[in-house]
Amino acid sequence: MSFFSSEIEKLLRGVGSRQVIPDDKAIEEFHNWVASQEMVETHVHLEAAVGASFYLERMNSSELNSPPPWKRAPFADLRDFIRAWVDLSRCVRSESDFEKMVMMFVQGRAQQRILYTECYISPADYSFMRRRFAIAPEVFDFANVLKAYVRGLKAALKRFPGCEVRFVVDALWPSNREEREQILQTLEMSTKDSDFFDEQGKPYIVAIGLGGAESHHDIDGHREFMSSVRSLGFKVDIHSGEGGDLTIHRKTLEEINPDRVAHGFAGFSDGFYFSKNIVMCPLSNLLLSTFKGKPEEHPVFQLLKSGAPFALGTDDPLLLGHTLAQEFAFLFAVAGALDKSMFYKIRRNTLQSVLAPEICARVFPSES
Repeated sequence: MSFFSSEIEKLLRGVGSRQVIPDDKAIEEFHNWVASQEMVETHVHLEAAVGASFYLERMNSSELNSPPPWKRAPFADLRDFIRAWVDLSRCVRSESDFEKMVMMFVQGRAQQRILYTECYISPADYSFMRRRFAIAPEVFDFANVLKAYVRGLKAALKRFPGCEVRFVVDALWPSNREEREQILQTLEMSTKDSDFFDEQGKPYIVAIGLGGAESHHDIDGHREFMSSVRSLGFKVDIHSGEGGDLTIHRKTLEEINPDRVAHGFAGFSDGFYFSKNIVMCPLSNLLLSTFKGKPEEHPVFQLLKSGAPFALGTDDPLLLGHTLAQEFAFLFAVAGALDKSMFYKIRRNTLQSVLAPEICARVFPSES
């Protein structure tokens, strides 16, 4: 199974020691078949889904002294992963870098046949977080960074026709009221600026998210913020139930009532999960060590067994060393007697749960 990283192969060897899994040839054939299909993805972070070459071109010699971020998986915990993410973000030093990053991302989507993507972007990391934690000397203006992402997307979609990408702007769990107010001002500006809309008048930004370490230190502020976000016409797509326990996860869903949740595995053992619209990222949870059980115990396999709908995402493929086709191959390997209908069912579920169906329908007209 040379298409898997050594760390994913190690996970599968562990599963194979406890239960029967398909042989290597069957797994590889299934992977290659999936890679030939048209796909859709609704949870991936753009900054960690481009080629390593993008960052290598921008790293200085001192940053290359330690293993590069994409060589560090598996991670000890979420904090260890965040350090790798920060090391990636330090390499971005100009607004034009954001445009180039988006271009490389869309090119990768086209090459992998992922024809429709709703992806997270993280302008707050390069503005508010840089200022707060002195991550890098260049501190960017939030609005200018967001404009750079959109400029890159407009150019990329023209260069790679047949692909559609829409943004979920990460407002971050660890944000404060002043930062959220700046985000709201920028979002309101975007609703009136034609540059934030495509030629058919559809927005490039479709939702606002919350990423990073889950925290309820200001849940009232987050709830009010998301209420204002909705009044501007945006959907809400948050990380929850990944780094927090069931109590935190349940309260988050009750307070914010999101349109979509990524990860969301906290509470599965107690029969609780967000059935409305959930994106599972099993390889991410295992390689980040946010899920502590055996791979075959991951809740995604409960959903497969029950037939409950879910979408499948890669989360941070550069840092974790995998692709969307490999996510499907991993499910096939661990779940055993599954066939191609599994792929079609998950794709259909994903298409039915996108946040911008009218845009998705441009590339998947019959299913979406």
